[in-house]
Amino acid sequence: MTFIPLSPPHGASEPISLDEAYAAIERLLAPIATTETVSLAEASDRVLATEARSGIPLPAFDNSAVDGYGIHEDDVAHTGKLDVIGRVTAGNPSTLALRPGQAVHLATGAIIPEGVATVAMHEKTVRAGANVVLREPHAIGANIRKSGEDVTEGSVVVHAGTLLDYRHVAILASAGLPAVSVRRKVRVALLSTGDEVRPAGERLETGQIYDVNSPMLSALLDRGYAEVVASPHTADDAETIGRLLLAVSDGVDLIITTGGAAGSDSDHALAAVLAAGGLATSLRLSLRPGKPIVVGRIGPCLVLSLPGNPLAALVNFLLFARPAMLALSGKDFRRPRGQAAVAAEQISHTAGRTEFAPGRIVGIAPDGRPLVVRIGRGGSARLRPLVDADGLIELDPDRSTVETGAPLHFHPFSASFAP
Repeated sequence: MTFIPLSPPHGASEPISLDEAYAAIERLLAPIATTETVSLAEASDRVLATEARSGIPLPAFDNSAVDGYGIHEDDVAHTGKLDVIGRVTAGNPSTLALRPGQAVHLATGAIIPEGVATVAMHEKTVRAGANVVLREPHAIGANIRKSGEDVTEGSVVVHAGTLLDYRHVAILASAGLPAVSVRRKVRVALLSTGDEVRPAGERLETGQIYDVNSPMLSALLDRGYAEVVASPHTADDAETIGRLLLAVSDGVDLIITTGGAAGSDSDHALAAVLAAGGLATSLRLSLRPGKPIVVGRIGPCLVLSLPGNPLAALVNFLLFARPAMLALSGKDFRRPRGQAAVAAEQISHTAGRTEFAPGRIVGIAPDGRPLVVRIGRGGSARLRPLVDADGLIELDPDRSTVETGAPLHFHPFSASFAP
C-alpha cells in the first residue's frame, strides 16, 4: 500500500489559510486514469478525457447568414435593379453562376453560389416581380459565413479536462462527433457518524436529531461526473468507523464523512483513518463555519472528513470536496471563484478568519454588480437563512467590517457554487 506524505497536524494555535488547505489536499489528488466512451446524449456533466477535434471546417461551406439576395462583386457598390435568376434554400446545392446585373434569392444557411460576393439582407431590398431593387450599397463579404471561419478542420473544439455542458455538446455535434471519451465517474462513499443521528421517518428519542448531511450531500453529489455507491451510518467509535472506512475504501475513489472532525474526545475521524491503515492529518482552518477538517488517504482512496453541523458541512463540501471530485475527474484543482458584488448595508464579522455567510441579492448597482445583504444570525446549525439565501457572501479575514457600498465576493448557488 502506497501513501502520499502529509504535512504534520496543525495545533489549535496554528490555524491555516484556505490556500494552505488547498495545497495540502492537492498533494493527495491523483486523477482517475480510466476512461469510457459515451454518446453526446450522455456527455453533459462529464469531464472530457482527450481533446476533441473537428474532422470538418465549421462552417463546412460558405453559406448565407441571412435571408436575402446574393449579388455580384460588380454590383455591391451600387443601388438599383437586378435580375433574379433563381432561389437557393438550405440543404440544396445549386449550379447557378452569378453574373453582373444578376441576383439570386438565398435562404439562411444556403450554400453561396459561384459569383456571389455579398448577400443583401431581405429588409434592405424591394422585390419587383422578376427583379430585386437594392436600396443601398453593400460591402464585399457581408452576411456570408465563410467555410472554416469558426473552426478550421482538425483543430481542437473542446480541450481535455473540460466539464461538458450543452455548449460543448453543441459544437461537438456540429463537428460531427457522435461520441466522446470521458473520465470514469468518481465513485463516492458518504459516511455519516453520530450516536444522536437518525434517518428521516424514524421516531426521535430525547437528544436525537434527523440526519441532514447524508441527504443534503447526496443531492449535491447528484452530478454526471460522480456516483454515490455507498451511504452507511455508524456510531461514534473510532475502531468501528475505521473498519467501515477500510471496507468501503477498496471500491471507491473518495470517502466523505461528516461529524467527528473537531478533535475533541468524542471526535474520531482522524483516529478512524489511522485505524483503517491510512494516513491523515487534521487541518484547523481560518474559516467560519467549519474550522477543522481531516484529510487523508486509505490506499488510493481520498478521505475528506467534514464538520457535522449542516451549514459547516455544506461550506466545506463546496470549498473542498466538490473541487476535489472534479480534480479526480481530470480538471484543475482550484478554489471556487465568486463574482464581484457590493454590500448593500454594513456587514460585520470576526476578523482573522474567512467567513462564508448566507446572503440575498436585493438590487443591482449602476455598474451591474449585485447588491447583497447578509441574512440570518449565523451559526452552523441554522438552515433557514440558507434556504432564504441566493448564495454565500465571502468575508475576508483582514477586515471586521464591510461598509455599505464596499466591494466583496459573492458565490451565487446558481453559478460558482454549481459548476
